[in-house]
Amino acid sequence: MAALDPADVLIELWRDAGLDDDALENVAFTGSEPVLPSSFAVGTAAQATIGAAALAAAELWRLRTGRRQQVSVEMRDAAIEFRSERYLRVDGKDPDDHHDQIAGLYRCGDERWARLHTNLPHHRDGLLRLLGCDHNKTAVQRALERWSAEKLETLAAEAGLVVTACRSFSEWDAHEQGRAVASLPLFIIDKIAEAPALHFAPALRPLSAIKVLELTHVIAGPVSGRVLAVHGADVLLVTAAHRPSMLPLVIDTGRGKLSAQIDLRAPSGRQRLAELVREADVFIQGYRPGAVAAHGFGPEEIARLRPGIVYASLSAYGHQGPWALRRGFDSLVQTASGLNLAEAEAFGSSEPRALPAQALDHATGYLLAFAIMAALSAAPSRAAPGTCGSRSHKPVTGCASSAASTACVAAIPALTKCEIAWTRRRPALVCLPPCATPPKCWKPSRIGRARASRLERMRRPGAVERMPRALATVSMLRHIRRE
Repeated sequence: MAALDPADVLIELWRDAGLDDDALENVAFTGSEPVLPSSFAVGTAAQATIGAAALAAAELWRLRTGRRQQVSVEMRDAAIEFRSERYLRVDGKDPDDHHDQIAGLYRCGDERWARLHTNLPHHRDGLLRLLGCDHNKTAVQRALERWSAEKLETLAAEAGLVVTACRSFSEWDAHEQGRAVASLPLFIIDKIAEAPALHFAPALRPLSAIKVLELTHVIAGPVSGRVLAVHGADVLLVTAAHRPSMLPLVIDTGRGKLSAQIDLRAPSGRQRLAELVREADVFIQGYRPGAVAAHGFGPEEIARLRPGIVYASLSAYGHQGPWALRRGFDSLVQTASGLNLAEAEAFGSSEPRALPAQALDHATGYLLAFAIMAALSAAPSRAAPGTCGSRSHKPVTGCASSAASTACVAAIPALTKCEIAWTRRRPALVCLPPCATPPKCWKPSRIGRARASRLERMRRPGAVERMPRALATVSMLRHIRRE
């Protein structure tokens, strides 16, 4: 099966978002596969999703200035960006490794493989209690000899932990969750309320004066906020002192953002976040489905606080099916959905083989940023009469998923202009440490289908072919696999 051209992938993304086809004339892709050692065309996924986000920013720029810009993406550069955390240096040195010593693949007592994710302390400690063993790989391997992979997966999930059994494509396609997400489109936009139009005044950057509240962690969600910051948005990362983090990832994805700590368990914290929501234009949450909403910040609640806001949400396994509320990470979704076994088969490996990048996370991040900007921008056919440079839509809910994660967007695309006066003194590319309390005035920086199946058509010559099937959590990789 012929591999998809990156331009064709971009066209499909662009049209699924209902954006103006004229913009597609202003993008150029250079380079070709392979750029990374994989049977999947990871470079194509990187180039297409980064290109989509960049072109959406250019479309917003056109709405603000009346001028178009040319977008160009080199495939090798895009692939490097999909591995950004691996090239991070702090004061010229490698940062401390954030991976826990027992994280990784293990063969269980039923001879099947399972992947453990223990990079966060509460996940590590909970799994050690479940297994009843010491914190070292030898002890964990001995303990797992008494377990079947799927039983471990199930009991770990019930305990709020993160483990997945390793499956093939055919096993995942037959799995209840695989079937549940198989028919999900790339992203969906549903109207949830009315909102006034956003007037795009001329500005230095495509997203200048757009305020973004980002409640995310690890890679996928933070990448989306980083992309918005690069294009001029004022992004405030909100975390909490009691929540664990992986510092190298915080640094890598924190470029161009402010940060603050708010404890949503406390009434005062919820009140402070509500105050910030009333000033915001975009709200991104990347925690387990329902976790943020449980504190009173679901899409409908946010829409009542701030009519016209764009609400974006990530999840690992899609918003339908028995795993919809399950915790997950890129590596676990790769393992569960068949990518690791397919990659191993292509390379003749006896062990499951991971992709050479956290491609699911990064693709999700760029697709989420793309979906947010698509919600902010107005195709001419949608623009309200007499609203020059603005859009007048009903608020919408949708989802844009990528490789490993599903990015559900509850988007209200008609935003009103914020009238708060902000200073503009912070230099570009600054990652600030979290402050004890959120700033009263945000200071902007100057920088400015949920488908598990798309990468299947991207396999190299000689690699094992698979018929593409739509899966809601691994996105493009299976569909654009190289021959």
